[in-house]
Amino acid sequence: MEDKNLTTEQSLALIARMIGDTRARLERNSGRPFLVWGYTVVAIALLNFWLRISQADPWWNMTWFLIPVVGWGLMRVFPPRKSAEPRTEIDRIIGRIWIVLSLAIAPAMVIGIFAHFDVFGIIALLMASGVAVTGAIVRSRIYTVAGFAGVALSPMFAVYDHVVGKYMDFSADNAWALFVPMLLYALFFLLVMVIPGHVIDRQNRRRCSGN
Repeated sequence: MEDKNLTTEQSLALIARMIGDTRARLERNSGRPFLVWGYTVVAIALLNFWLRISQADPWWNMTWFLIPVVGWGLMRVFPPRKSAEPRTEIDRIIGRIWIVLSLAIAPAMVIGIFAHFDVFGIIALLMASGVAVTGAIVRSRIYTVAGFAGVALSPMFAVYDHVVGKYMDFSADNAWALFVPMLLYALFFLLVMVIPGHVIDRQNRRRCSGN
C-alpha cells in the first residue's frame, strides 16, 4: 500500500506548486473582475460627485448601493475565463477572504454614517487590504504593489477631511470641496484596481499571442 504521509520537503513542494498554480490562474483570470469592479466604483463615485455639485436631492446618495448591483450584473455579462484546472485550497482561502471583506463593507457604512467618521477611507482600506493579502499569498508583484499602495493611500480621506474642516470656511462658492473625497475615491480605485486590471489583461493577451 502506498504511503500517503508526505515528508516535510514534499509538503513544502506541494504548497509551492499550489501557490504557483493559483498565482498563474489568478493572473490569467482576474484582470476582468478587477476592471469590472474598479470601473463600476469609479463610475458611481463620479456620478455621485456630479449629483452633489449639481445640488441634486440628497436621496441620490442611495446610488452608492448600485455598486454591488451593477458589479454583479456586469460580472454575469462579462464572466472571467473558465479554467480547466481544479481549484486548490489557496483559491478557496482567497475567495473567503474577499467574501469577508466585502461583507464587512455594510456594517462599516452603517457605523460610519451614525458615528460620523470617514466611510471612504475605511472601505478603501478594506479593499486595498484584500488586494495586498491576495498578492502576498500568491506572491504576485502586481497585486502586492497595488494593494500596499492602496493601504498607504487610504488615510488620505481622513487627512483631507481634517485639513478642509480646520482651515476652510465653506460657502456656496467653495462647497464643492466637501465632495472632493468622491473624486479621491474614484482615483483610488483607478490606481488600486483598474490600472492593475489593465496590466494583468495586457499580460494575458501577450501570453496568449505568444502561444
